[in-house]
Amino acid sequence: MFINGTVEDKRFIAQTVLSNSSYYDENFDVELHSAFDTLFRLAKESEHQNSTIEPPESIDFANKKDPKKGQFVNGGTDEARTRDLLRDRQAL
Repeated sequence: MFINGTVEDKRFIAQTVLSNSSYYDENFDVELHSAFDTLFRLAKESEHQNSTIEPPESIDFANKKDPKKGQFVNGGTDEARTRDLLRDRQAL
């Protein structure tokens, strides 16, 4: 997108990704915003380890089960939250 983009596209991408840049004595130095810097470091790290930056486990959405049988922030399970939502809906 940057290579084929218009000047406005390139400016938008540069402003979004870069927090600081300078060109002096034929050297172009860039500093990335913290989120992009973190992604860049993770990508470099995974490149050296021949791995990905994907999470090790994913939720099985077909069965709607949490892989670690975790509790929600309010302490209830998925079944308890569903029961409460249905009860509240019937009260309306």
